[in-house]
Amino acid sequence: MKGYLFAILASLLMPAGFITNYIALQSINIASLTFYFFGFGLLGAVIALVITGKLDKSLLLFKRYWKPVAVLGLVNGITAVVWLFALKLTGPSSLGFLMRFATVFTVVIGVVYLKERFNRGEIFGAVMMIIGAFIMAFRGGEHLLVGAFLALFLSLVISLEQLFLKKYVKRLEPLVFNALRLLFTFLVVSVYVIVRSDLVIPPVDVMFIVFLGAILSAVVGFVFYFKALEISELSKVAAIQSFNPFVVFVYSLIFLGSVLTGLQLVGGVVIGLGAFFLVLARHRPKIVERLLPNF
Repeated sequence: MKGYLFAILASLLMPAGFITNYIALQSINIASLTFYFFGFGLLGAVIALVITGKLDKSLLLFKRYWKPVAVLGLVNGITAVVWLFALKLTGPSSLGFLMRFATVFTVVIGVVYLKERFNRGEIFGAVMMIIGAFIMAFRGGEHLLVGAFLALFLSLVISLEQLFLKKYVKRLEPLVFNALRLLFTFLVVSVYVIVRSDLVIPPVDVMFIVFLGAILSAVVGFVFYFKALEISELSKVAAIQSFNPFVVFVYSLIFLGSVLTGLQLVGGVVIGLGAFFLVLARHRPKIVERLLPNF
């Protein structure tokens, strides 16, 4: 139950980054946004370590695990830039649904790694998601099409990251792990900003929005997510995360007043249901078999 609680809290907090970053992108460029977002995230993580008295411990663990966490930080830094490009092209709601393809890639990697086979329910769920993506991208324009390809790339990277995180999250406390992740991610995006020479200072209200998004999603949300991975199965966490796009959709409706078009909404719902069905079929196949007797 603790694992479910942490996963639910993560699913409520992490999507905040979609909304706050989309708002900030209307005022500042991607390079500046990544710098401030992860800078605030790192600051918040360090303060949390100081308050909890775990700063000294994190320095010791840094010496032992700096190589794998550095790799994670490098990947996170690159994917953060790609994610913001996709967010700018598609909007938060569409990107939230399209990135649920991480569920498909997670199952595929698990099948390859464990030498298992797809069952009928998993195939059905994957087909639903593919159909939903085509519906969402239909007449969506070039921007949405490019954003969809970027979302697929991000989904693959995230699925690989999940396996990596599950391996190391039991060795590092979630609070410490997240701080080290943010440290290396911030270093990577700082190099990107230096190369681009494109750092701007946003208005105070935009700076506050970026700060709020970083604390809610990159600090508190990720700590809850790591905690859920630490004490729960990856599959159960993935099942709850299947509902993240609907959280993003509700946030978009409340804070942005944006509503998906008819086809985009239908496609998004099909993707979300397909992702949940796929996870259910992987870990509760007998239930799905009864639902799909003739498939």
